Amino acid sequence: MNIRFTGQAILLAASLLLVGGNSEASFVYATAQAPSGITSGGTTLTLTGDNSVTPQNGTTIINAVNIAIQTTTAPPATDVFSLTFNDTVLITPSSGGTVTLRVNQTLAFTRADTGGELSTDTLNVGASVLTGSNGLFTYTISALQYSGPTIDNTGAGQGNISYIITETPTTTVPEPASVGMMAMGLGLAGFFGVRRSRRRTA
Repeated sequence: MNIRFTGQAILLAASLLLVGGNSEASFVYATAQAPSGITSGGTTLTLTGDNSVTPQNGTTIINAVNIAIQTTTAPPATDVFSLTFNDTVLITPSSGGTVTLRVNQTLAFTRADTGGELSTDTLNVGASVLTGSNGLFTYTISALQYSGPTIDNTGAGQGNISYIITETPTTTVPEPASVGMMAMGLGLAGFFGVRRSRRRTA
């Protein structure tokens, strides 16, 4: 055993410490919709994307789609329409490359004769990509939350769609205490190996 062994031990310990650091990664995101709107009768629906203001991590709820509705249709007239669209979610983690998810969903609106509207949002799982990985972390959208816009008679309304998303490490991460003990053991092994080598050459 010699000085080269000591260097290898130090490099191995450093790499293990870096792996442990991946468990603290965070991410930011941005969304974009296609198509981004529809007009039916006297009603116009417009979708706009959103992005994170602060880094996210773990399991969290992200605001993904802003919904704006504008109508000139007053009771008893009724507008009935639906919009199927893809929402692309671009995730940029603090470690590793970007991850792209796609949420395909259908918004359905009925302008009610009594004013206001009835609306639903349906997740189309088969046309979506709800899980993705960059090799270090996996991101999964498990559910969506819909808050539809409301309008009494004519005018404008606002709503939004949010997702529950989870970030998890894709590899087993050693506990910090285990990494520290391993690094100490490797360092001591290298130290005594050098002392033994020097005694033999003395």
